[in-house]
Amino acid sequence: MPQQSPEDAGRDRDDDGRARNARPRDRFGRPLPFGSSGIPRIPDDLDLPPAETLDYAQRLLDEGLAFNAHEVLEAAWKNGPF
Repeated sequence: MPQQSPEDAGRDRDDDGRARNARPRDRFGRPLPFGSSGIPRIPDDLDLPPAETLDYAQRLLDEGLAFNAHEVLEAAWKNGPF
């Protein structure tokens, strides 16, 4: 596992040491206090075909949920070919 810097010591991390924020979020992506009930998050491992990814992101944008659309596109980027 990679060495953590002192400022990263309190951050949520996955098994590979990548930062993951476990704080709940509101429907606009704003962090809520720990223990709050937020909305379900877009999973990091969301793996949709490209057209479905864009359709899903566009639907979220149309609903005013830009942060969630960003999360969908980021999941596609993270799960894309290296």
